[in-house]
Amino acid sequence: MSDENKGLNFLFGVFLGSLIGASVAILLTPQSGEKTRDYLREKFAEGKEKAQDLAQDLKENVEELMEKSKKIVQENKNFWSNITKSEPGEELS
Repeated sequence: MSDENKGLNFLFGVFLGSLIGASVAILLTPQSGEKTRDYLREKFAEGKEKAQDLAQDLKENVEELMEKSKKIVQENKNFWSNITKSEPGEELS
């Protein structure tokens, strides 16, 4: 597993753990309905922000991976093109 995947998995775990922890806290803490709704709105906004950050990180990682992949494909294309154009016994550069 790459370091990038470990980082994304960690962030997802933190997000999921926060969501579960908040849910348990809400269920076990007695408070008024208005306070609970305010608390839920606040936690939802935090979760939404974390999800947007995670989505942005994922998008950036995918874009970076696409660029690296394009570069590798082009390098391989050039390599194989040189091989097919060379004469038998000719040294490749």
